[in-house]
Amino acid sequence: MIPICKPTLPNTKELKPLLEKIDHNQWFSNFGPLEQSFRQNLAQHFHTFPDKLVTTANGTLALTAVLNAVVAEKAGHCFCPSWTFAATPQAICNAGLTPYFLDVDQSSWALDPQNCFKMAKKVRPKAIVLVSPFGAPLDLSAWEALQQETGIPVIIDAAAGFDTVKPSELPTILSFHATKVFGIGEGGLVICPTTDLAKLVKSQTNFGFSAERESQHSGTNAKLSEYAAAVGCAQYKRWPMLKNIFQGISKKYTTYLKNIEGISLQSEVGGGWASNTCNIKLDKPVANTLIETLNAQGIESRKWWENGCHQMPAFKKLPRAPLSTTEYLAAHTLALPMYADLTDEAIHKICHTLEKEYKAL
Repeated sequence: MIPICKPTLPNTKELKPLLEKIDHNQWFSNFGPLEQSFRQNLAQHFHTFPDKLVTTANGTLALTAVLNAVVAEKAGHCFCPSWTFAATPQAICNAGLTPYFLDVDQSSWALDPQNCFKMAKKVRPKAIVLVSPFGAPLDLSAWEALQQETGIPVIIDAAAGFDTVKPSELPTILSFHATKVFGIGEGGLVICPTTDLAKLVKSQTNFGFSAERESQHSGTNAKLSEYAAAVGCAQYKRWPMLKNIFQGISKKYTTYLKNIEGISLQSEVGGGWASNTCNIKLDKPVANTLIETLNAQGIESRKWWENGCHQMPAFKKLPRAPLSTTEYLAAHTLALPMYADLTDEAIHKICHTLEKEYKAL
Protein backbone atom coordinates (compact mmCIF):
# COMPACT_ATOMS: atom_id res chain seq x y z
CA MET A 1 0.00 0.00 0.00
CA ILE A 2 1.27 3.46 -0.89
CA PRO A 3 0.29 5.51 2.20
CA ILE A 4 -1.32 8.94 2.00
CA CYS A 5 1.38 10.49 4.20
CA LYS A 6 4.47 9.67 6.23
CA PRO A 7 5.88 12.11 8.80
CA THR A 8 9.47 13.23 8.24
CA LEU A 9 11.07 14.15 11.55
CA PRO A 10 14.68 14.30 12.82
CA ASN A 11 16.25 11.01 13.84
CA THR A 12 17.83 10.05 17.15
CA LYS A 13 21.33 11.07 16.02
CA GLU A 14 20.14 14.56 15.12
CA LEU A 15 18.26 14.96 18.40
CA LYS A 16 20.91 13.58 20.76
CA PRO A 17 22.98 16.80 21.18
CA LEU A 18 19.82 18.80 21.85
CA LEU A 19 18.50 16.30 24.38
CA GLU A 20 21.86 16.43 26.13
CA LYS A 21 21.41 20.20 26.40
CA ILE A 22 18.11 19.62 28.16
CA ASP A 23 19.83 17.26 30.59
CA HIS A 24 22.54 19.84 31.21
CA ASN A 25 20.16 22.77 31.62
CA GLN A 26 17.62 20.85 33.70
CA TRP A 27 14.98 23.11 32.09
CA PHE A 28 12.10 21.15 30.65
CA SER A 29 9.30 23.63 29.98
CA ASN A 30 8.27 27.26 30.74
CA PHE A 31 10.02 29.02 27.81
CA GLY A 32 13.43 27.46 28.26
CA PRO A 33 16.67 27.96 26.28
CA LEU A 34 15.69 25.60 23.44
CA GLU A 35 12.26 27.20 23.08
CA GLN A 36 14.02 30.54 22.81
CA SER A 37 16.44 29.17 20.19
CA PHE A 38 13.59 27.65 18.23
CA ARG A 39 11.68 30.93 18.31
CA GLN A 40 14.77 32.77 17.05
CA ASN A 41 15.02 30.30 14.17
CA LEU A 42 11.36 30.85 13.33
CA ALA A 43 11.80 34.63 13.47
CA GLN A 44 14.57 34.31 10.92
CA HIS A 45 12.40 32.13 8.70
CA PHE A 46 9.40 34.46 8.81
CA HIS A 47 11.45 37.68 8.69
CA THR A 48 10.13 39.06 11.95
CA PHE A 49 11.26 39.45 15.56
CA PRO A 50 11.29 36.68 18.20
CA ASP A 51 9.22 38.80 20.60
CA LYS A 52 6.38 38.85 18.05
CA LEU A 53 6.19 35.04 18.09
CA VAL A 54 4.49 32.75 20.59
CA THR A 55 5.10 29.01 20.48
CA THR A 56 2.35 26.65 21.63
CA ALA A 57 1.79 22.98 22.31
CA ASN A 58 -0.27 22.64 19.10
CA GLY A 59 -1.99 24.69 16.43
CA THR A 60 -5.49 24.31 17.89
CA LEU A 61 -4.42 25.86 21.18
CA ALA A 62 -2.64 28.60 19.23
CA LEU A 63 -5.90 29.58 17.51
CA THR A 64 -7.87 29.48 20.76
CA ALA A 65 -5.24 31.63 22.49
CA VAL A 66 -5.39 34.30 19.77
CA LEU A 67 -9.18 34.40 19.82
CA ASN A 68 -9.16 34.76 23.59
CA ALA A 69 -6.63 37.56 23.26
CA VAL A 70 -8.42 39.63 20.59
CA VAL A 71 -12.09 39.05 21.51
CA ALA A 72 -13.12 40.67 24.78
CA GLU A 73 -16.68 39.29 24.97
CA LYS A 74 -16.77 35.51 25.27
CA ALA A 75 -20.01 35.08 23.36
CA GLY A 76 -21.15 35.68 19.82
CA HIS A 77 -20.43 34.45 16.32
CA CYS A 78 -17.11 33.88 14.62
CA PHE A 79 -17.11 33.57 10.83
CA CYS A 80 -15.10 30.67 9.43
CA PRO A 81 -15.28 28.32 6.47
CA SER A 82 -16.89 24.93 6.72
CA TRP A 83 -14.24 23.87 4.20
CA THR A 84 -11.50 23.38 6.80
CA PHE A 85 -10.18 20.86 9.29
CA ALA A 86 -12.28 20.27 12.40
CA ALA A 87 -9.66 21.99 14.57
CA THR A 88 -10.79 25.40 13.28
CA PRO A 89 -14.37 25.32 14.66
CA GLN A 90 -13.21 23.39 17.72
CA ALA A 91 -10.77 26.16 18.59
CA ILE A 92 -13.49 28.76 18.08
CA CYS A 93 -15.83 26.85 20.41
CA ASN A 94 -13.05 26.52 22.99
CA ALA A 95 -12.71 30.32 22.93
CA GLY A 96 -16.38 30.66 23.92
CA LEU A 97 -17.58 31.72 20.46
CA THR A 98 -20.03 30.12 18.04
CA PRO A 99 -18.71 29.21 14.59
CA TYR A 100 -20.77 30.64 11.76
CA PHE A 101 -19.96 28.74 8.58
CA LEU A 102 -19.51 30.67 5.34
CA ASP A 103 -18.87 29.31 1.87
CA VAL A 104 -15.53 29.52 0.07
CA ASP A 105 -14.50 30.72 -3.36
CA GLN A 106 -14.47 27.89 -5.91
CA SER A 107 -11.08 28.92 -7.30
CA SER A 108 -9.09 29.72 -4.15
CA TRP A 109 -10.98 27.39 -1.75
CA ALA A 110 -10.76 30.21 0.83
CA LEU A 111 -13.24 32.72 2.22
CA ASP A 112 -14.01 35.73 0.04
CA PRO A 113 -13.48 39.11 1.77
CA GLN A 114 -16.32 40.83 -0.10
CA ASN A 115 -18.76 38.09 0.92
CA CYS A 116 -17.61 38.34 4.54
CA PHE A 117 -18.04 42.10 4.45
CA LYS A 118 -21.62 41.72 3.20
CA MET A 119 -22.42 39.01 5.75
CA ALA A 120 -20.99 41.12 8.56
CA LYS A 121 -23.69 43.72 7.88
CA LYS A 122 -26.33 41.06 8.54
CA VAL A 123 -24.64 39.04 11.28
CA ARG A 124 -22.05 41.07 13.16
CA PRO A 125 -19.34 38.56 14.18
CA LYS A 126 -16.90 38.97 17.04
CA ALA A 127 -14.08 37.71 14.79
CA ILE A 128 -13.32 36.11 11.43
CA VAL A 129 -11.01 33.13 10.98
CA LEU A 130 -9.62 32.98 7.47
CA VAL A 131 -8.21 29.55 6.61
CA SER A 132 -5.31 29.09 4.21
CA PRO A 133 -6.46 25.98 2.26
CA PHE A 134 -3.78 23.34 2.75
CA GLY A 135 -1.14 26.06 3.15
CA ALA A 136 -1.87 27.93 -0.09
CA PRO A 137 -0.63 31.56 -0.19
CA LEU A 138 -3.22 34.24 0.51
CA ASP A 139 -3.54 37.86 -0.56
CA LEU A 140 -4.22 39.58 2.75
CA SER A 141 -4.56 43.19 1.60
CA ALA A 142 -8.38 43.06 1.35
CA TRP A 143 -8.57 41.32 4.73
CA GLU A 144 -6.40 43.93 6.39
CA ALA A 145 -8.67 46.59 4.90
CA LEU A 146 -11.77 44.75 6.15
CA GLN A 147 -10.39 44.62 9.69
CA GLN A 148 -9.43 48.29 9.61
CA GLU A 149 -12.80 49.40 8.22
CA THR A 150 -15.09 47.24 10.37
CA GLY A 151 -13.04 46.77 13.54
CA ILE A 152 -13.71 43.02 13.35
CA PRO A 153 -10.56 41.03 14.24
CA VAL A 154 -9.36 38.76 11.42
CA ILE A 155 -7.17 35.79 12.34
CA ILE A 156 -5.33 33.66 9.78
CA ASP A 157 -5.45 29.90 10.30
CA ALA A 158 -2.47 28.92 8.16
CA ALA A 159 -1.89 25.60 9.89
CA ALA A 160 -0.08 24.11 6.86
CA GLY A 161 1.43 27.34 5.59
CA PHE A 162 5.01 27.14 6.84
CA ASP A 163 6.39 27.92 3.38
CA THR A 164 3.87 30.61 2.41
CA VAL A 165 3.08 32.72 5.48
CA LYS A 166 4.37 36.27 5.65
CA PRO A 167 3.96 38.65 8.61
CA SER A 168 1.05 41.04 8.23
CA GLU A 169 -1.30 43.20 10.28
CA LEU A 170 -3.28 40.04 11.07
CA PRO A 171 -2.27 37.44 13.68
CA THR A 172 -1.46 34.12 12.03
CA ILE A 173 -1.30 30.62 13.48
CA LEU A 174 0.60 27.59 12.24
CA SER A 175 0.64 23.93 13.17
CA PHE A 176 3.78 21.83 13.54
CA HIS A 177 1.91 18.53 13.69
CA ALA A 178 3.91 15.53 12.50
CA THR A 179 2.08 15.40 9.16
CA LYS A 180 2.86 19.02 8.26
CA VAL A 181 5.57 19.97 5.78
CA PHE A 182 7.46 21.33 8.81
CA GLY A 183 6.52 18.92 11.57
CA ILE A 184 7.92 18.44 15.07
CA GLY A 185 5.37 15.92 16.35
CA GLU A 186 3.07 18.40 18.07
CA GLY A 187 3.46 22.15 18.23
CA GLY A 188 2.10 25.46 17.06
CA LEU A 189 3.01 29.08 16.53
CA VAL A 190 1.34 32.48 16.62
CA ILE A 191 2.85 35.25 14.50
CA CYS A 192 1.65 38.54 15.98
CA PRO A 193 1.66 41.97 14.32
CA THR A 194 2.77 43.65 17.58
CA THR A 195 4.77 42.76 20.66
CA ASP A 196 1.87 43.82 22.86
CA LEU A 197 -0.42 41.25 21.27
CA ALA A 198 2.32 38.63 21.56
CA LYS A 199 2.58 39.31 25.31
CA LEU A 200 -1.18 38.89 25.69
CA VAL A 201 -1.24 35.67 23.63
CA LYS A 202 1.72 34.31 25.59
CA SER A 203 -0.16 35.05 28.79
CA GLN A 204 -3.13 33.11 27.41
CA THR A 205 -0.86 30.08 26.99
CA ASN A 206 0.46 30.36 30.55
CA PHE A 207 -2.57 30.41 32.88
CA GLY A 208 -3.22 34.12 32.32
CA PHE A 209 0.02 35.01 34.11
CA SER A 210 1.76 38.31 33.39
CA ALA A 211 5.01 39.20 35.12
CA GLU A 212 3.87 37.70 38.39
CA ARG A 213 2.51 34.23 39.07
CA GLU A 214 -1.02 35.56 39.40
CA SER A 215 -3.72 34.98 36.80
CA GLN A 216 -4.75 38.35 35.37
CA HIS A 217 -7.40 36.86 33.05
CA SER A 218 -8.55 33.52 31.63
CA GLY A 219 -5.87 31.26 30.27
CA THR A 220 -4.69 27.69 29.96
CA ASN A 221 -1.49 25.68 29.74
CA ALA A 222 -0.52 25.65 26.07
CA LYS A 223 3.25 26.00 26.38
CA LEU A 224 5.72 24.24 24.09
CA SER A 225 8.01 21.90 26.04
CA GLU A 226 11.79 21.90 25.71
CA TYR A 227 11.58 18.43 24.15
CA ALA A 228 9.30 19.65 21.38
CA ALA A 229 11.54 22.69 20.92
CA ALA A 230 14.52 20.36 20.55
CA VAL A 231 12.78 18.60 17.67
CA GLY A 232 11.96 22.01 16.22
CA CYS A 233 15.59 23.16 16.33
CA ALA A 234 16.74 19.97 14.64
CA GLN A 235 13.96 20.17 12.04
CA TYR A 236 14.85 23.76 11.22
CA LYS A 237 18.30 22.63 10.08
CA ARG A 238 16.61 20.17 7.73
CA TRP A 239 14.14 22.66 6.28
CA PRO A 240 16.08 23.62 3.10
CA MET A 241 16.33 19.92 2.22
CA LEU A 242 12.66 19.26 3.01
CA LYS A 243 11.50 22.26 1.00
CA ASN A 244 13.47 21.14 -2.02
CA ILE A 245 12.10 17.60 -1.78
CA PHE A 246 8.44 18.63 -1.47
CA GLN A 247 8.74 21.19 -4.25
CA GLY A 248 10.20 18.49 -6.46
CA ILE A 249 7.37 16.06 -5.76
CA SER A 250 4.78 18.75 -6.51
CA LYS A 251 6.44 19.47 -9.84
CA LYS A 252 6.38 15.77 -10.73
CA TYR A 253 2.69 15.54 -9.93
CA THR A 254 2.10 18.68 -12.00
CA THR A 255 3.86 17.12 -14.99
CA TYR A 256 1.88 13.88 -14.81
CA LEU A 257 -1.54 15.28 -13.97
CA LYS A 258 -1.67 18.10 -16.51
CA ASN A 259 -2.24 15.52 -19.24
CA ILE A 260 -5.18 13.78 -17.54
CA GLU A 261 -8.45 15.16 -18.84
CA GLY A 262 -10.97 16.11 -16.17
CA ILE A 263 -8.44 16.35 -13.31
CA SER A 264 -6.63 19.44 -12.06
CA LEU A 265 -4.41 20.25 -9.12
CA GLN A 266 -5.39 22.60 -6.34
CA SER A 267 -4.69 26.16 -7.42
CA GLU A 268 -1.09 27.26 -6.75
CA VAL A 269 0.27 23.71 -6.23
CA GLY A 270 3.52 23.37 -8.14
CA GLY A 271 3.93 27.14 -8.08
CA GLY A 272 7.10 27.13 -6.01
CA TRP A 273 5.83 26.54 -2.47
CA ALA A 274 6.31 23.39 -0.46
CA SER A 275 3.16 21.54 0.59
CA ASN A 276 2.58 18.38 2.56
CA THR A 277 -0.58 17.56 0.57
CA CYS A 278 -1.46 16.95 -3.06
CA ASN A 279 -5.14 17.78 -3.53
CA ILE A 280 -6.83 17.33 -6.88
CA LYS A 281 -10.17 18.51 -8.26
CA LEU A 282 -12.31 16.25 -10.43
CA ASP A 283 -14.75 17.35 -13.11
CA LYS A 284 -17.05 14.51 -12.08
CA PRO A 285 -18.55 14.19 -8.54
CA VAL A 286 -16.95 10.81 -7.90
CA ALA A 287 -14.48 11.51 -5.08
CA ASN A 288 -15.89 8.88 -2.71
CA THR A 289 -15.97 6.16 -5.37
CA LEU A 290 -12.49 7.01 -6.63
CA ILE A 291 -11.05 6.89 -3.11
CA GLU A 292 -12.42 3.36 -2.68
CA THR A 293 -11.11 2.31 -6.09
CA LEU A 294 -7.63 3.68 -5.51
CA ASN A 295 -7.44 2.08 -2.07
CA ALA A 296 -8.36 -1.25 -3.66
CA GLN A 297 -5.42 -0.75 -6.03
CA GLY A 298 -2.98 -0.24 -3.14
CA ILE A 299 -3.02 3.58 -3.19
CA GLU A 300 -4.30 5.33 -0.08
CA SER A 301 -6.25 8.52 -0.73
CA ARG A 302 -8.68 10.50 1.35
CA LYS A 303 -10.58 13.72 1.87
CA TRP A 304 -8.50 15.71 4.29
CA TRP A 305 -11.49 17.90 5.11
CA GLU A 306 -14.13 15.21 4.69
CA ASN A 307 -17.46 16.69 3.52
CA GLY A 308 -17.10 20.02 5.28
CA CYS A 309 -17.33 20.65 9.02
CA HIS A 310 -21.04 21.46 8.80
CA GLN A 311 -21.69 17.77 8.06
CA MET A 312 -19.95 16.56 11.23
CA PRO A 313 -22.16 15.66 14.23
CA ALA A 314 -20.40 18.16 16.51
CA PHE A 315 -21.20 21.08 14.20
CA LYS A 316 -24.45 20.16 12.44
CA LYS A 317 -26.58 22.53 14.51
CA LEU A 318 -24.31 25.54 14.08
CA PRO A 319 -25.47 28.55 12.03
CA ARG A 320 -24.38 28.78 8.41
CA ALA A 321 -24.87 30.54 5.12
CA PRO A 322 -25.54 28.51 1.93
CA LEU A 323 -22.56 26.21 1.32
CA SER A 324 -22.93 25.16 -2.32
CA THR A 325 -19.21 25.47 -3.15
CA THR A 326 -18.21 23.55 -0.03
CA GLU A 327 -20.56 20.73 -0.97
CA TYR A 328 -19.25 20.81 -4.55
CA LEU A 329 -15.65 20.51 -3.34
CA ALA A 330 -16.58 17.66 -1.00
CA ALA A 331 -17.79 15.62 -3.99
CA HIS A 332 -15.07 16.72 -6.42
CA THR A 333 -11.79 16.72 -4.47
CA LEU A 334 -9.46 14.19 -2.92
CA ALA A 335 -5.84 13.96 -1.79
CA LEU A 336 -3.10 11.80 -3.27
CA PRO A 337 -0.08 10.43 -1.39
CA MET A 338 2.49 13.07 -0.48
CA TYR A 339 5.60 12.52 1.64
CA ALA A 340 9.34 13.08 1.47
CA ASP A 341 10.48 9.63 0.30
CA LEU A 342 7.70 9.14 -2.26
CA THR A 343 9.52 7.65 -5.24
CA ASP A 344 9.21 8.49 -8.94
CA GLU A 345 7.98 4.94 -9.50
CA ALA A 346 5.22 5.40 -6.92
CA ILE A 347 4.14 8.73 -8.42
CA HIS A 348 3.97 7.14 -11.87
CA LYS A 349 1.85 4.30 -10.51
CA ILE A 350 -0.46 6.70 -8.67
CA CYS A 351 -1.07 8.91 -11.70
CA HIS A 352 -1.41 6.01 -14.16
CA THR A 353 -3.90 4.22 -11.88
CA LEU A 354 -5.77 7.47 -11.22
CA GLU A 355 -6.16 8.16 -14.94
CA LYS A 356 -7.36 4.62 -15.70
CA GLU A 357 -9.84 4.41 -12.83
CA TYR A 358 -11.20 7.92 -13.35
CA LYS A 359 -11.89 7.30 -17.01
CA ALA A 360 -13.75 4.11 -16.07
CA LEU A 361 -16.18 5.95 -13.80
